[in-house]
Amino acid sequence: MIGENILNYKINSIIGKGGMATVYKAEHTRLHNKVAIKVLDPVLATNQTIKDRFIQEARIMASIDHKGITRVLDYDETDKHLAIIMEYLDGQTLNDYIIQKGVLGINETKDLFIKILDAFGYAHKKGVVHRDIKPSNIFITKKGEIKIMDFGISKLIEEGSKLLTQTGIGMGTPVYMSPEQVHDSKHIDHYSDIYSLGVCLWSVLAGKPPYDSNTMNTFSIYKKIDSEPLPDLQNNKFNDIIQKATAKKTNNRFNNCDEFISALRGNSINNNEVDERTIIENEKDFVEQEKTIVENGLKKIDLTNKPAEWFNTKERRSLWWDQLEYQWKKAFNKLYKAHSSLSKDALIKKI
Repeated sequence: MIGENILNYKINSIIGKGGMATVYKAEHTRLHNKVAIKVLDPVLATNQTIKDRFIQEARIMASIDHKGITRVLDYDETDKHLAIIMEYLDGQTLNDYIIQKGVLGINETKDLFIKILDAFGYAHKKGVVHRDIKPSNIFITKKGEIKIMDFGISKLIEEGSKLLTQTGIGMGTPVYMSPEQVHDSKHIDHYSDIYSLGVCLWSVLAGKPPYDSNTMNTFSIYKKIDSEPLPDLQNNKFNDIIQKATAKKTNNRFNNCDEFISALRGNSINNNEVDERTIIENEKDFVEQEKTIVENGLKKIDLTNKPAEWFNTKERRSLWWDQLEYQWKKAFNKLYKAHSSLSKDALIKKI
């Protein structure tokens, strides 16, 4: 598309390319101001669900007016393309910034995250949940401004958006996902964003993500997210803040970004505020999942009379993952027998 025009903008170069879309740098043919244009992959544009998802991203971003969130300037749809015209950002993502600088200091991290949390807090108050928060979706301009990007799988809570909760549509990036996203809950709210922001904070202070997706498979990462707290950082005063933000139960996390900001500024954290809500909000879903897994697995126990509290214990989590792992291995061995000409390593790569 280099050299082509979209509306009054001439495309000059590629900024980046993702799984769904390509982002181009363009310039207005008369005013000469620079913009970024996100163009949906033409093959994916034939899929109505993906097309609707792309349009929804444009609508959500256009509805939010905050200095910390990338502005949408226009939208164009023709037989040849679907495009979101956005403000052009000059700088780098938080992910690239960490790679360049390594571990960030406490004061720089605090100032950075207060800006980040202010932007997400504004979106939450507007009823928008991002659901794919990670360092590569947070941009730092050369002026030191924060810009939140990529609302591709975000959700307007009041609309209950069925579009993005359909089976098979991704709801986050594994390393930064919340426990409720791991279980594919259809009721993701702003507490999930709070969790992901806590993981981002850990990553910035550690200079790396908590889980290495190059050496760990997705199943292993999910298991750690569901069962293990993030490890404490050595001699770091933000450990308590990170642990509260990434608590396994939503009602033990910060209630909103304002509380998160307050804690970063040095105000006390109340870790004893335990809401009397249901121990696990989607407990019924867990019961049905676990009944199926346990009945078909190695262990057989009666889950019918288990108290609600049991479903959030280490015993339950351990059992759930043991049975899931057993089913995965069982399915893998069946597949391996069907492809006996391949080695197991080759089969894993094929999968």
